[in-house]
Amino acid sequence: MNDHKLEQDDDPQAGDREFLSHQISDYSTAQVGYNDARPLAFFIRDRNDQIVGGVYGHTYWGWLAIKLLWVHEDLRGQGLGKRLLQAAEGEAIARDCHHALLNTKSYQAPELYERQGYELYGVLEDFPREHQRLYYRKRLEADNRGTPSSDASRLSDCGSLEHSE
Repeated sequence: MNDHKLEQDDDPQAGDREFLSHQISDYSTAQVGYNDARPLAFFIRDRNDQIVGGVYGHTYWGWLAIKLLWVHEDLRGQGLGKRLLQAAEGEAIARDCHHALLNTKSYQAPELYERQGYELYGVLEDFPREHQRLYYRKRLEADNRGTPSSDASRLSDCGSLEHSE
């Protein structure tokens, strides 16, 4: 007899989600032989210490995986997204990463990533309906990436760039 039950949970507890994540991480570590995953984040804050932009992801296995990049609507088009990407890439290079990857939607400024040298390698149609999910990758090279400290000084006129792990 099967003693297992299948249950739906539309609001799973953080501990349950973390359990699944740890199980997958443990399995991957066993297959690859090591786990060097580290979070990576940079934030742009205004004079009132409010976040007006940021990038968040992880570095692991020689890759930077960008999960989130956001700039306040009023500040878009001023190069802050580029600076956030450069800061994240610079830190990833310092961590011996050789590539970056990310995915975005067709309405979320894919041109930003393409201008920064990201190569489109996959498209998922109708995600969401009438749009696409776009998958990008980039080879990281130490000679053309900004560093966290240089990006912080260039952002002084619009707030601060804060690095967080």
